[in-house]
This record gives sequence, C-alpha cells and structure tokens, in this order.
Amino acid sequence: MRASSPLLHPPSSTAAALVGGATPASPVPRITTNARILSSLATLFVPLQAQDASGAYCPGTGAPPMTVQQLEAAIFEEVSPNQVTVGSTYNRCTQGQLRLTRGNSRVVDPVVLPCNGTVPRTNAYWNVSSCPFAHFMAWADEADRIMVQERKIDLAAHPFRVYLTPTGSCDFIGLGFLGCDYKSGCRVWIGSGSWHVQQALVHELGHNLFMHHAGSYTDSGLFDEYSDNSCAMGYCCENRCFNTPHMWQQGWLSAAEFDRRNLGRGQTITLTLAAQGTPSDGRYRAVRVVPSWVPAFANGSAAVDPLFIGYRTGLGVDASLYDTMKNHVLLYTSPVKTARDPQYTTRRAALKGKTVWNYDAADLVVRTQALTRDAAQISICRQAPGRQETAASCAKGLDYNCDGRVGPADPQCLPFMNLNTPLNPPLKTPLKPPRRKARRRGRSLERKPNPGH
Repeated sequence: MRASSPLLHPPSSTAAALVGGATPASPVPRITTNARILSSLATLFVPLQAQDASGAYCPGTGAPPMTVQQLEAAIFEEVSPNQVTVGSTYNRCTQGQLRLTRGNSRVVDPVVLPCNGTVPRTNAYWNVSSCPFAHFMAWADEADRIMVQERKIDLAAHPFRVYLTPTGSCDFIGLGFLGCDYKSGCRVWIGSGSWHVQQALVHELGHNLFMHHAGSYTDSGLFDEYSDNSCAMGYCCENRCFNTPHMWQQGWLSAAEFDRRNLGRGQTITLTLAAQGTPSDGRYRAVRVVPSWVPAFANGSAAVDPLFIGYRTGLGVDASLYDTMKNHVLLYTSPVKTARDPQYTTRRAALKGKTVWNYDAADLVVRTQALTRDAAQISICRQAPGRQETAASCAKGLDYNCDGRVGPADPQCLPFMNLNTPLNPPLKTPLKPPRRKARRRGRSLERKPNPGH
C-alpha cells in the first residue's frame, strides 16, 4: 500500500456542543490506494469445438453457439459502442485505468479439438464428453499447442486467455484462476451456454485479477459468497461495476483511511463522499476504516475486518445498478490489503436517508446525514470501551457512546455538570480576612493623638 497526496477537499469536523470546553480536533484522514499492476487487459478469446477425424462433432457436442463476429460484438466496445460489452465494462468501470480493446485483445478462429487425447507432459487421458477440472485444463493445453505450433500465435502477447468450451461439454457458467502471474497461464473457461453473457466474462477475468467473490449475509445469518448485487463479482449476470473494496484493491479508487492513529475514542469525522460512478474530481469517493484498536488474535492477524464505505447512484457507469443499491451509502467489510490479495468482500448494509448503522465488532457507528444526486454526507464515530460517557469525555466534547450528542446535549453527561455554571468556572480571588486590632494587657496599641500637637 502506498500513501498519495491528491488534491482533496478537507473533511469537515463534527461540531461539539460544549459548555466551557474546547471542540476536539477533527480527525485527519490519510489517503491510501494500491499501486495498479496493469493498465492493459490483453486477452485472447478462444472458441473451442470438438470434432472427430471425419469432421463430425464429437458425441454430446455440436456447432459453436456464436460466430467470431458475434463474439467480437459482445466483447469489444469499438464494435458495439451503444451496448454493454466486456471491454466497455472494464474501460468505464475503471475510468480508463484498465482497458480491454481490439488493440490489445483478439478473438481467434475456433480451435478444433479431437474427441479425446492425452496430456503430453503427464500422459493423462482426457475427452470432451465430460467436464472435470483435469479435462478442461487439458483442453486449454491442447488449444495452446495448436495456436503456437499450427497458427504461430504469440501467446506471450496475450497473458489472459478465455476458453469458450465446446457446445454441450460443460454446464457451468464460468470458471477462472483466482490470481495468476500476469505473464502467462491466466486462464478462464466459459460454459457453452454463456458465450454471449458479457458479465460472465467480466466476472471470471476478475478472478484472474485476484478479485474473490462479493457476498453478503442472508436473513437467516448465513454467508452467501455471491449475494452482493452491487458488484460484478457477485451473482451472474446483471451488468454492474465492482464494489468499493474491489475498486480500492485494484488501485482504481483511493480511500480516506482511518485507524487508531487518527481516530480516537469518542471522536467523530464528518465528510462528503462523491458518487463512486462519477469521474474523480478531487473529492473523497471511498472511506476505509481499519479498526486497529481491537486486539489482534494470538497469531497477530486482525480480529476484525476493515470497513469500506462508498456511495453508489445511477450516474455514469452505475446506470444499470439495481434500484435497491442506487442512491444508497453502501458499507462493506473485507480483509483485503493489496492488489494481489484474493479475499472475499461482504456487503453489510445499504443506507438511505438519515440512517444509523452499528459495526459492533469494531466499536463504530456510521450515520448518513444527507444524500444528493452525486454526493453523500456521512459521519463515522468510534465508541469507547463500555460505550458510556465519563466526566472527562463530557468535559472534552467527546462522544464515547456515539449517540451523536456531546456535553450537556447528551443525557449521559448531565450527572457530571451543573448546567447553571460552566464546566470549568474561572477561579475567584479569595477575600482578605478583616483586619483585627491587636491588644496588650487590655490597652490598645494604637497611639492616641498628642493633645499638645
């Protein structure tokens, strides 16, 4: 991770309604992102068909479901500028930071596989009538051999390869390596029933880029690793961009970051988030809170995942986002740290209007203050252990229970103060005691006037 210093509007602080106290200093975020590894998603799209020596299709298979020209129309923005394609999704969702175009990618003519064969390196048997992992890995090996030896295609120029499986051979939507070396062997397989589904290709290529699934918890409390419908790494097959943690992971989005060093107990930060789908204009478009104040596990790993916050609207690249996600502040958790760190992301909440959400494990309270067409004002407060106000927190204008009130405005502070006087009344100069007359043997020590003078 690296820190950067883009031109950003400074956050506004939450005003503290104090009596005789000082407004605590507003937490100042660090701006973090990950270094982008790629700017070109150079991909070879390889349609496969299976035929025997006579040219007949192998048992259980058939003619390819799409022509090369139809595939190009589904993949390249240059061919279909007025529809969603694989290229337009990456080009637009990343705001041009990762591009898949006809200039760096291509669809090859169908590669014909025999009905069965053996893998040269291992002599392992394979056929196209069944679809276990070892078999479709062998199909890719055989296709690569044909493209290099017979067609003289330079595979090194296309480290990402999408194999479109023979008709009838595999019933899955798609599969892809979870991460690769970005030099060779970045493989994706698309089932024959999904050749035309742009989002399936986007999703599986996302796995090659080290992005894991985007999930959420069901109403019964079970984690569904696909059920974040704000992200292309969730269920297939609606057109949508990537969620906030995945955008940050890839270095396509910077985040205002807080941890124990710049967000103390009882402190609140209020800031404005620009909509994630709008062009970057110097405003914050994401927040990442790392709850480093929570004790780690014995092995040193974090006990609580960082919180990511983004604002998604129907603007720009998010035009096709579900209505349940549009114009909502979306909150996610994920342990992801770097671009090459394949971790699940979990959508925790979608907030609209003036709403409060508690992340109890991290002692955080998030509030949405106001939502506009292209921006949202939010606040984040860190609770103190026990979540009860103290005399010190009330005097200093801190919000230990994160109820949005401080000082005399918080009922928990009333026992610690006299509202008729300031919390810190000025010291008064004590009155001098009255001067007393000293007497000795019953006679005054004061001299009497001399009548002769």
